[in-house]
Amino acid sequence: MSARLNPRLGWVLLAVLALAGFLALQPAPDDDLSVARTDRPERSAPGQVPSQVRQERNALPTGQRAQPTSRSASMPTPQQARELTLWAAAWQRRSAEPWPAAPADARWSWASQQPPPPPPPPVQEAAAPMAPAFPYAWVGRYVDDTPRAVIAGPNRTWVLRQGDEIDGQWRVGAVAERQLTVTYLPLNQDQTVALK
Repeated sequence: MSARLNPRLGWVLLAVLALAGFLALQPAPDDDLSVARTDRPERSAPGQVPSQVRQERNALPTGQRAQPTSRSASMPTPQQARELTLWAAAWQRRSAEPWPAAPADARWSWASQQPPPPPPPPVQEAAAPMAPAFPYAWVGRYVDDTPRAVIAGPNRTWVLRQGDEIDGQWRVGAVAERQLTVTYLPLNQDQTVALK
C-alpha cells in the first residue's frame, strides 16, 4: 500500500516554501524609521560596528588593530574590549537622548474611542407619603339623635359616630347624607368616601 500525497497539498507546501525562501532573502527592516538627524549618532545594524568606532579603529596603527584570532568568543582581545567599550558608550549616548514629542494627532489615535458616559440622573425628591385608600365600604346611614355611618369590612360591620375609630388607623369625621369624611391617623390625612 503506497501513500500518495494530495496534489493540492503539494502545491500549497511548494508555495509556502517559496514564500519562506523569498522572505529569508529580504533585508532586515530598519529599527529606526524616523528621518536621520545630524546631531544624533548614527545607528548601526546589529552585529555591525558603529562608524565612530570604525574611525577610531582605523586611526590606530596597523599593528595595534585587533586581528581575528582563534580565541573563543568569550575571551575578547584588549582591542576588541576597547571597541566594545566604545560601542557601548555610543549606544548609551544614543539611548540617553529624549524621545521626540509625538504630534497631537498621533496621541489621539491611542485615545479611547468610547463615548463619554451619560450624566447621572437628577436626584428626585422623595414624594410625600400618602394615605392608602379607605379599605372599607360605607353601606348606609343610621339617623337618630346623631347621624351614624354603617361601614362594612371583610369580617365585620360597624355602626360609627363622628370621632369613633376603626382598627386604630381610621377615625370617622362628619357623616353627611351622601358623603363620609374619614381621617387616616398615622399621617393625619383626611379622605372623603361616597355612599355605595
